[in-house]
Amino acid sequence: MTRWFITTLAATLTVGCSQTVETRISSAGQPSAVTGSFTFSDTEAPTSESHYARKLVTDALLERGFKADESGSLHLEVTLAVRPASLALGTANGPGSLSPAKRQKPLQSCEDREYRVGVTLTFIANGGLAYQGSAAEYHCNMPLSEALPGLVDAALADLGNPRGEYKIQRAGRD
Repeated sequence: MTRWFITTLAATLTVGCSQTVETRISSAGQPSAVTGSFTFSDTEAPTSESHYARKLVTDALLERGFKADESGSLHLEVTLAVRPASLALGTANGPGSLSPAKRQKPLQSCEDREYRVGVTLTFIANGGLAYQGSAAEYHCNMPLSEALPGLVDAALADLGNPRGEYKIQRAGRD
């Protein structure tokens, strides 16, 4: 009986500390290969994290054949948000939630935060949407700077082939 209790307790504690991260991804835009040159406006003073996110996005686009040019045909916007995960984001004119609140796991020692990266490419000539992708994750221990590369990769994963909203799970530090 004691052996069964200890085994059950150990299994419960292990499940509570699992290292699986769920990434929520949303993408929309042109279902074709979007390429060209891009530009962005410097309208706000970036924080070090937002500057790092923009650098990661820029580098990823350059690797995919895009060019950074002040007279580019696409406007690039990179957004970064951090909020307590216990708060839900919703809309006033519809059911559901843009981002649900996350409950704290049993025996969790810190409060979760939601990290969200958004990437939007619009056509400068007509304002049409070329691509919009976002990725969000909840983290308790992982700092934002460590989560950003994975979030940027996920936000750009559907570039040229938007798939709507979906979730993926990966091994990682919560």
